[in-house]
Amino acid sequence: MVTVPPPPVSSKKGGIDPKFVDLVEMLGEIWKAGEEKPLFSLVGAQLLKDAGKKARTLNACGVLKFKAYAELVKDEGIIKVYYGRPGEERMSLKPKIRRKAGYA
Repeated sequence: MVTVPPPPVSSKKGGIDPKFVDLVEMLGEIWKAGEEKPLFSLVGAQLLKDAGKKARTLNACGVLKFKAYAELVKDEGIIKVYYGRPGEERMSLKPKIRRKAGYA
């Protein structure tokens, strides 16, 4: 198991809880590239392919799966999840968070 300390809370990232910064950054960059609502599975796969990011996200939140982590982030008011058929769920940063994090 890889243990990595979470990044510090950064005013550049809008004061987001360190456990959620990696996801905010990823969704912000995806948004800047033109995809407002990427597939849930794509975001999870990209975020979790890096062991350090996995440690800073899932492990820091005490969950084992990306879906559980995303529910925590949604409950914090950081993302919106668009439910659809299995495999077609999408997510996006809420506009207020995107602006606070400097991606607007």
